[in-house]
Formats: sequence, C-alpha cells, structure tokens
Amino acid sequence: MLGAAVWCAMAVVTSILAGRRGRDSMLWFLYGAAVWPVALAHLFVLPDRMKLVAGSGWKLCPDCAGKVPPEATICSFCGHNFLEAE
Repeated sequence: MLGAAVWCAMAVVTSILAGRRGRDSMLWFLYGAAVWPVALAHLFVLPDRMKLVAGSGWKLCPDCAGKVPPEATICSFCGHNFLEAE
C-alpha cells in the first residue's frame, strides 16, 4: 500500500517538474505513473522548453505549452487568451 502511494506521489512530482520545464503535465503524469524513475531521468536529460522558446522570440502558452508568435493574443492550439491572463 505504501509503495503505491510513493509511486503515485512520484508521478505527481514528475508531472509538476515537467510543467515547470514547459512540457505537457498530463502526459508526463501518465509517463511517470507508468515508470517514474525513467520518466524523471528522461525529464532532466531533455532541454528546458521555457528557455528554448524564450531565446527564439516566441512565447509558450501556459495551458498547452504550445509555441505561439509573440504578437498573438490567443493561442492557436488551445484558445488561451493572453490578454485575460495578464
């Protein structure tokens, strides 16, 4: 029982860390739930998408992590409104 709780907690940690690095949190939660040790190691090997996008002049949608042009007011992938978020 304790092992399952730890496994679930590590899947949540993987998801949170992935979201902070510009990755899709839900997909990383599922990946972490399946094999969290591998997912956590994989996450730290991948480059941080937030830094990659920031250097390119594009911005990253906080809802879907889609890369959108800097002048966009609405995300073309999920419909997030950047004006309301400010």
